[in-house]
Amino acid sequence: MLSELDRILETSAFSDKGSGWLFSEDPMILHVTSDLMVLFAFVLVPAFLLYFVRRHPRSAQRRALPHLLAFILIFGIAHTCLMITLWNPLPTFYWPAQVFAVAMVLLAFSVAWFTLPKILKLPSPAKLRAANRALANEVEKHSRTSRALTLIQEKQRENLSLRAREIENKTAELERANESLRRFAHIASHDLQEPLRKIAAYADILEEAIAEKDAEEASRAMERLRAMSSQARIMVSDLLRFSKMSQYQPVREPIDLQAAVEEIAEIFEQTISGRSGSLEISLPALCVHADPLLLRQIFQNILANAVKYVPQTRAPRIIVKAKEGEDNWKITIEDNGIGFDPALKSKIFEPFTRLHGRKIADGSGIGLAIVYRAVHAMEWAIDVETQLDIGTTFCLWIPKRDLRREDEAPEEETTAARASP
Repeated sequence: MLSELDRILETSAFSDKGSGWLFSEDPMILHVTSDLMVLFAFVLVPAFLLYFVRRHPRSAQRRALPHLLAFILIFGIAHTCLMITLWNPLPTFYWPAQVFAVAMVLLAFSVAWFTLPKILKLPSPAKLRAANRALANEVEKHSRTSRALTLIQEKQRENLSLRAREIENKTAELERANESLRRFAHIASHDLQEPLRKIAAYADILEEAIAEKDAEEASRAMERLRAMSSQARIMVSDLLRFSKMSQYQPVREPIDLQAAVEEIAEIFEQTISGRSGSLEISLPALCVHADPLLLRQIFQNILANAVKYVPQTRAPRIIVKAKEGEDNWKITIEDNGIGFDPALKSKIFEPFTRLHGRKIADGSGIGLAIVYRAVHAMEWAIDVETQLDIGTTFCLWIPKRDLRREDEAPEEETTAARASP
């Protein structure tokens, strides 16, 4: 056995590889240079593979790298042995070169068996591009969904904010209504008690006059009882009218404004002419879309107020006219009455509020409150200008959507006409 091993390891039969080229310088230089370059490549490639594993420690192909590294390193060692045997035919390098060659074959099969399937699992560039496009589409889809959710959240926040403002406005309006109701109840109770007290007092006077058979005193007491009863009846009637205004649902229909105001003015014609006064209505041909009842309440109460507060020593002079603005029409009702203190302007539309005593003019103080509610129900605006002892001017602003010249076509008809060929 040992003799056979000695025979195999015997190097006398070996010759160096350089003798085959007669140690010619050019082939040997070319051979050594090519082996050195292959060795350098087999050292550089494992370095790249190790760097890849270090940068991607969780790569799915890292288990295949030891086979590749062993294959490349053995290949490099084999080339080094072949390069050495160029000058020295030592069995130390001849046999390892052959063993390494067999090892390379085995490693090649190992690489093919273990590594190739894993390498084949790597997606192609086309698949990677498709996956990237699908991922980009998915990201864009999620981005659109996120933007939509953001818009919905913003809209919900706006709705909540709007709802909160509406609740605040409703709460404030309710508080104002409650305060107005408390003030209304207090004033109404006070004003209703006054005629009732007088009725009770004159009833006692009437009873005493009848007992004493004083016909003249009894007649005077009856006259005052009728007056107080009439005043109480008017006050209750005005109170009912005012309370109904809060529940009234207005309707809108086209009305000739000039004709409507002239019809209302006829109520006061006899009173005004009897005092040598005048009521001038100077309105253009206007068609107003309004509730007939509310329109009548507005002008009737303002005109009644104008006639009532003109002193008996002065002839009433009332002027109704209109002026066109950019977005509305301004209707003014001007009188030459006693006016009132401008500092009390904020109270003139409050119910049961009288800025003058009963000696100057009688009334329940409800007329202008009805005017204000009617104007508010029509979504119009009203204001008052006054000069003490000179006169008062009520200004009513009616939007052009509700008031236009009779020779003008409705806005929707005009738009349709422009759109038609």
